[in-house]
Amino acid sequence: MAAWWNELSAMTRGAIITGSIISYILMAVLYFLLWLGGVLAEAERTGGDTHEPMLTYTEAFLAVVCFILAPVAVWPLLLYSLYVIWKDARKITKA
Repeated sequence: MAAWWNELSAMTRGAIITGSIISYILMAVLYFLLWLGGVLAEAERTGGDTHEPMLTYTEAFLAVVCFILAPVAVWPLLLYSLYVIWKDARKITKA
């Protein structure tokens, strides 16, 4: 294949990795802001009463599960990209 194809392929893999990491960070920020909004709304609803839990155990469990499982679609792309880069690096070091 042409040399430009190899360069394009490397740039594409880099873009996939960078995009995956950035999307995971943005998702974490989004979930934190959603959680914070829920906490503030609950505090306003209860009049700031700290004796009543702000989140039920079910809500806290679902928030953790969603935070862990939401980026599942991103991980296969990230892992495949790392595998391809590792494979290319092995070819280069053997040559």
